[in-house]
Amino acid sequence: MSHDGSHDGGHDACGPSGHGHHSGGLSSSGDGHDGGRRPTRRGLVVGDKSLTIDFEFHRACDLKLRFKELARGEGLIPIDTFCPILCSEDAVKRIIVDNSPWEPPDDEKVIPNGWYPNANGWTRQWREFWQIGKRRNLLKFYQPLTYNPRERTYLDVSCVTWYFRETGDMQSRFIIDLKVHPMWVCELERWVYDGPSFDRTMDRAKVIANGILRFLQEHPASPESNQARERIRRAKEEVERAATTAPGPVPPVVLPPHVHGAPASAGVSIVLVGDDGSEERVVVPTNR
Repeated sequence: MSHDGSHDGGHDACGPSGHGHHSGGLSSSGDGHDGGRRPTRRGLVVGDKSLTIDFEFHRACDLKLRFKELARGEGLIPIDTFCPILCSEDAVKRIIVDNSPWEPPDDEKVIPNGWYPNANGWTRQWREFWQIGKRRNLLKFYQPLTYNPRERTYLDVSCVTWYFRETGDMQSRFIIDLKVHPMWVCELERWVYDGPSFDRTMDRAKVIANGILRFLQEHPASPESNQARERIRRAKEEVERAATTAPGPVPPVVLPPHVHGAPASAGVSIVLVGDDGSEERVVVPTNR
């Protein structure tokens, strides 16, 4: 059964796909780094063709690895090697970027909810493309799955994680967008998309998204991180209160000391690459 594709722009399974939609599908506005925050949902939001998780706050965990485990468990495979125009990405920036990390510049006024004055840290962005695979021989169930060119729906998966050094916690946004390859039906004289392909892909996407949400819930921020955020909140309130009662310059918000975590052997290791090509290995603790 085919669905009318007139409401959808349609993307070829091996066609271009931009970054503009990766803002999370929620509008927000702000006049600066003190108020430009977007509404954050600590849960799963299911749209017609997308699934979004905004989660704050959690401790270090490997969302990309967990996604791959869930996707392979649902019979999906990465397709960027079969469709070279779909380029997977994985980058770490040495700053806490703004709330639209896929769209330059990185210092827009609208900021992630976890931001606080003088915050330090880094941002990781990764993106992959997955599709339901097939076996060349159904009798040989032990063979690995391979690319199925007749599958007309695929997943455009992106994830952004902001790490805040002073509080030692993280905020993540995980998005699954379903992309369809429309078909022209001469009898109908219109573009349509493959309904069964879309439905089975959406069913698997929901399983994956719920698995990611449970994974994040299993890695809550540590008590020390929560206490650090509470100290920052109180300090900011005191500064704002002083600014309304006394003239003169506003004193800076005093950040708490870094939350010291686990030894290097118990963390997620990442490599920060500088503009000059220099590399710095950083281990984010995971055993809090």
